Amino acid sequence: MGRGTTPWCIAVESQAASGWPGSDWVKEIVLSQAGPDVYNSWWQGKTKWSDPAIKAAWQTWGTVLGPGNANVYGGKNYILSTNFVNGGDGLFKKPPKCYMHNQASFITDNFVKQNAGVKAGDDFKFFPLPDVNSQFAGAHVGAGDAFSMLKDTSQARALIKYLTTPEAQAIWVKRGGKLSPNKSFDLANYPDEITKQVAQVMTGAKIFAFDAGDLMPTDMRNQYWKAVLDFVSDQSKLDSILAKLDAVQATAYK
Repeated sequence: MGRGTTPWCIAVESQAASGWPGSDWVKEIVLSQAGPDVYNSWWQGKTKWSDPAIKAAWQTWGTVLGPGNANVYGGKNYILSTNFVNGGDGLFKKPPKCYMHNQASFITDNFVKQNAGVKAGDDFKFFPLPDVNSQFAGAHVGAGDAFSMLKDTSQARALIKYLTTPEAQAIWVKRGGKLSPNKSFDLANYPDEITKQVAQVMTGAKIFAFDAGDLMPTDMRNQYWKAVLDFVSDQSKLDSILAKLDAVQATAYK
């Protein structure tokens, strides 16, 4: 790393959904630091946001961001105002503005399409977030796409059944930015080594959990995303941020 160069690029702007990319940090840390029991109790609304385990996850993320977001290129303003799609652009500047970017696997497709000449494996590589607590080694969070059948017909059932097969999923993943959860899926179908490595991490995860924010009631999830914006704006206000989350939690699950 060059002296004075920030290690991270982070961007959380996403219009009405702004904040969600930061929520990915927090949920990954909760799972890896506090474990699946706390993680499940948390998204189910049984563990408060002010609980020491959840507060500790925010504090851990704060150490990554650094005091005043000093570890992130562009600091607070860049994080809050840059759309998540462009969050990793700094990786490919000459010289680089940052060296690491935490985002869902689909972002590799954006890297290639938005930065001319960039090739997966040559110009960027991948590694999973390191374990926070060795007791919960190999813990990873993922999201899942669901197929919905709106009209129950034999043809619709046949289509849904087909879409779950490795053959159908091969068509999808070859387009880039997608993973197959099927453990019998042929890794040779992935278009590049990076996506193949991501798939291996997910299918080989010792502890796997679905996205906590996606599992929360809408009001809770929305406040979670807002809390991310508030925390990036001023980490010293964490206690009041968590208190607001507790207040929403008290009514969101009823």
